[in-house]
Amino acid sequence: MGIVIGIIIVLGLAAFFAYLTIKSKNSDLFKWVGISVFIAFALTWVLPYGNFQGGVFYETAMQRLGLADISSIAYYSIYFCLTTVLYLFAVGGFYGVISKTEGYKALVRKIGNAIKNREILATAIISTLIIVLVSFTTNTYAWILFMPFIVSVLVYAKLDKMSVFTTTYGSLLAGVLACTYGTNGLSAFNYYVGTEITVGLKYRLVFALVATAAYVLFNALCLRKKLKKKLVGEKDVDVFEVTDEKSKKYASVILPIILFAFLFVFVFLGMFSWANFKIEIFDKFHTWLTELRVGEDFTIVSYVLGTSALAFGKMEVTSIMALLLIITVLIGIVSRMSVKDFMDNFGSGFVKVLKPVCLFILSYAAFVTLYITPVVPTIIAWFNGLTKTFNPFLTTIAGLIASFFHADLGYTGYVVESVVTTAYADYTALAHTLYVTTYGIAQFVLPTSGILLFGLAYLKLDYKSWFKYIWLVAVVALVALLILAVAVRYVL
Repeated sequence: MGIVIGIIIVLGLAAFFAYLTIKSKNSDLFKWVGISVFIAFALTWVLPYGNFQGGVFYETAMQRLGLADISSIAYYSIYFCLTTVLYLFAVGGFYGVISKTEGYKALVRKIGNAIKNREILATAIISTLIIVLVSFTTNTYAWILFMPFIVSVLVYAKLDKMSVFTTTYGSLLAGVLACTYGTNGLSAFNYYVGTEITVGLKYRLVFALVATAAYVLFNALCLRKKLKKKLVGEKDVDVFEVTDEKSKKYASVILPIILFAFLFVFVFLGMFSWANFKIEIFDKFHTWLTELRVGEDFTIVSYVLGTSALAFGKMEVTSIMALLLIITVLIGIVSRMSVKDFMDNFGSGFVKVLKPVCLFILSYAAFVTLYITPVVPTIIAWFNGLTKTFNPFLTTIAGLIASFFHADLGYTGYVVESVVTTAYADYTALAHTLYVTTYGIAQFVLPTSGILLFGLAYLKLDYKSWFKYIWLVAVVALVALLILAVAVRYVL
């Protein structure tokens, strides 16, 4: 009874803070992150932690976090996402440099002008492409590389910033929601749970089709309404904005087109898991290339590429980051920037993404809090104990709670462990689908989502506006998931 009262008090205080934040007219992103961390922190005071072993929950003890733990939370928040943070800064530096070149500006203007009067079709195509790419590739963050470019194009085409967000960063999140073969954490989730990529795949494919269609249709209908009311075109939206002011010098778009086409192919080849389709050509090519020898034992290519060089299909964002830094330097050389101008432009891009990156780091704070004191297994075990058989509704609620606190789907797999394959043995595929998809819903709409916070800060939107705009889509996604779950559990 004491635990229940404690949870009620925590949620009551969180609701009070949320009410104050909603009423505030100032930027609310940091406040919502703070509320999330408060909830996680407070739960360590009212719930014991424990873990699952062989599908059975074992309660350990109370482990309340205090003021001295704040530094540890800050340290591990940075530690867990440091690679991605460095990559995001590299992306910022890249656009800080390339956005100063006349060829890039001309390309943005050319595509932006082509989109005008075709906004609905263009955004539908862009959004669908992003969702499919994220759904089938292994790293969502990799596609952030192209978001500033698309944002600049859409802003130049005079779209409002909410439509720009839904077409770009919102589509990244919709891709996580429509997870099939890829997105962050799925392989780690499967590793800890002990399942293959094909488990629950047919359910995820069905849901992905419904979610993609619903999201693209929603975006199109909202944009159509705004275009009729002429609610388009906002100032101070894009940090790398391209204006109508043209240079007197001729600017060719050929080089930037080639560059972005090359980057797209590189990211796609690097992040698409070819092994899932039993395609081995890139592994064989990588082996052949790195074993090329000069003399008897001097493998020159492997020495030049380094020990971190990976085959296509197995790459991480570190591979893109290394390439991006090299390309950024080459852009400076080809554009004949002085060293001072290059450093100023790169630093300017770095600074422009500083706030979004800080929020991205803070999105891990709630996760780290309950990583130190893992009370989420206690919550999941409580829901499991409410029924003797598999209940899709309770599993969905447990999945949403876990996903609220876990920035990483892989860690949810680590927490639930073999529960999916033992306690839910007869419904492993469905339980797997519920945990994976509720993670997508949470990332899509809750203020512990790193991509959501990064994108909102990048486009200077507040969380309250996003939630009011998108809550219906999240509800439709949740209802669609429950309908699928009920059909599988009780009908089929």
